[in-house]
Amino acid sequence: MEAAEREKYMNDRQKKIIAAEAKLISKQQNEMNALKKKLEANLNERLKVRETEHNKLLKRYQNVKREIEKQHNIERNKFDKSMQGYILKNRPGTAKGGKPAGSVMGSRMGGSKMPASKPSNLAALMSPLPGMKSSGGPKSSSRGIDWDELARKMPTSKTDPVQIKRRAELWKYFDNNGNGYASLAETQKGIRDGLQLQDLFEAKPAIIRAFNFAKDAVPGKNKYGADYLEKKEFRIFLVALRQRFEYFQAFKRIDPGGDGRIDLMEFMGSRKIIEKWVGKMDDPEKEFR
Repeated sequence: MEAAEREKYMNDRQKKIIAAEAKLISKQQNEMNALKKKLEANLNERLKVRETEHNKLLKRYQNVKREIEKQHNIERNKFDKSMQGYILKNRPGTAKGGKPAGSVMGSRMGGSKMPASKPSNLAALMSPLPGMKSSGGPKSSSRGIDWDELARKMPTSKTDPVQIKRRAELWKYFDNNGNGYASLAETQKGIRDGLQLQDLFEAKPAIIRAFNFAKDAVPGKNKYGADYLEKKEFRIFLVALRQRFEYFQAFKRIDPGGDGRIDLMEFMGSRKIIEKWVGKMDDPEKEFR
């Protein structure tokens, strides 16, 4: 009798222990699931906050970038206009208050009146720099630049079907992946492989300035158009490149020190050749200052 009651007690006790253990496991499982949900909710919330902050930062960057580019364009326009005014004022054969006679390099050394934002009279850019021609020999410059070859290899005509076809073939060297855009690195590679003009390829400052000028010369709806060169801007780039290359070579002519800067002594020493480009200077030191 006592053994039966003891066995019954042990069985009931075991059942209670099992039930309590199951209840405890279930409670812990529920708490763990609730904690997981809470963690997931917190993670999702943090991801949303992070994405929002990222978008705000990106928008702020784009706004600052646009503002800097706007200010840069304003300053560039002011500089180009001031230099054009100087050329018109000091151009030989120009009467006071009258129109200038003849053609002198635009922006002090270009042969063009092309402003920073919209190109005009682009064909005028293809004339070599005044004072840089030499007579005799196969080359058109005493400094080793074959300007005739340069003009032949840079198809800039709007109407000549031969140059238009050549320009389309040349564009493939710049847009070698066929996505319709050319980065600065692709542009430099295109000059090396397509134009095959070593002096032009080595003139990195001229390439960079021509690229920056042409890459947003033709407005478009594509969001990448302002940062890359497009086919519709390719002719403008070639014309601008020729002009900037002339600037680059002219600067080298009056920078014998080769340090990328022109001091007063160098400026005065190059007075004769500068006056070939911009006309007579009554007070060169004042013009330099």
